[in-house]
Amino acid sequence: AGKCGRPARRVRAGRWASQSLDRCADRCSKEWDCQFFSLREGDLCIRYRGRRCNKRHGNANFTTYKKAPTTLHPFQVIGEGRCKGVRPYRRQRKGFHACQRACSKERRCKVFSQEIGNRRCLLFKQAPGQCNLQPRSTFKSYEKRPMGEHEGLMWLLGPEENLPRKGSSSAHELPVPKDVLSKFISGGTFFEYEGSLTVPPCSEAVTWLVRREPQAMSKPQHDRIFASIMEATSDRGNWRAAMPLMGRPISIVSAVQGLAPAPAMAPAAPGVPVEVGLEAGNLAWRALAWAKQAKAMANQVTGVTDEHPQLGESPLLAA
Repeated sequence: AGKCGRPARRVRAGRWASQSLDRCADRCSKEWDCQFFSLREGDLCIRYRGRRCNKRHGNANFTTYKKAPTTLHPFQVIGEGRCKGVRPYRRQRKGFHACQRACSKERRCKVFSQEIGNRRCLLFKQAPGQCNLQPRSTFKSYEKRPMGEHEGLMWLLGPEENLPRKGSSSAHELPVPKDVLSKFISGGTFFEYEGSLTVPPCSEAVTWLVRREPQAMSKPQHDRIFASIMEATSDRGNWRAAMPLMGRPISIVSAVQGLAPAPAMAPAAPGVPVEVGLEAGNLAWRALAWAKQAKAMANQVTGVTDEHPQLGESPLLAA
């Protein structure tokens, strides 16, 4: 109960006549900077911005609500430059993440351009097809994608308008980040086993890694992948019935972020000569000669003691 006090401040035109909680909440959700709102039911809705809301006493006829964190839309890079021929409906002094949040929360925002290394953010309501990029290397433009899209698939599939239709072909460069596969692997555990291809010739030369935790994708992404698989397999699909293990072990492995350990070097094959320096080689030859001489002397001593056992008690030979 109560209204927000300092340090919270009202958003622009923060006082608004509202008849219900739903209308006041909807108004606050559409304003990117609205973080709290105080409602006097059937009369007044006051929206606030700021990270904290110190409720004032003596305003029991008001009820204050905090905006819950929302999931942001995924964004895909269109390319370097900003939209040409159209005007942004909003210009803001924001960094990349704040610009991304602003475009994600506003329904009419479809593209935003961010100046690299500067706090300049441009929001556009035109679709990406109407945004012809102006070649300015200081800007990079991003397209807002539907909620629920898998980010890794979004990068790999690319924009839908770039896909060729059946019976045609086209080439488009995809600005795919180097760690795009991390979206599929990070934080997962996998069943690992030896298997085969799921389509002819069904060669048994595949190591399967099946993720234990399922990942979600949007229906458009599902439809595009499904259509591609059916077309590549003459409408037969790429699934197979469950097969017996036939003695194959199934391991469970975890994905760990970081560099893979260096493989251990295999030992040199026996009998392969190893090149060494000249001085070390001479020392090795002298040591080998000394060893041969010592072995010859030991054989002579052994032969003498075998022929004359009484000499084995001599302190010199014993030593």
